[in-house]
Amino acid sequence: MQAFSVEHIEPLHLGGATTLDNLALACQGCDNHKYTKTEGRDPVSGDSVPLFNPRQQRWREHVEVILSRVAAKNLLAVGERDATRKKSQDI
Repeated sequence: MQAFSVEHIEPLHLGGATTLDNLALACQGCDNHKYTKTEGRDPVSGDSVPLFNPRQQRWREHVEVILSRVAAKNLLAVGERDATRKKSQDI
């Protein structure tokens, strides 16, 4: 079993405080991956977007948005692959 670590939602170096409203439990792997980041790269648009904030967002809604964006990206990739196949068959 893996222990949880207490992480700062807003990192200390960005002015975050060690107060209950800025602390959250995270598995060690997630905490290590997040480290001091507050933003990540959206895989669909490439834009910089805020990471999940447990004090401002609901996990279920966050995951649903991510899954819908990944599904849309996968559909686009399949459509592009099919269009490329069709072009190569037409040649």
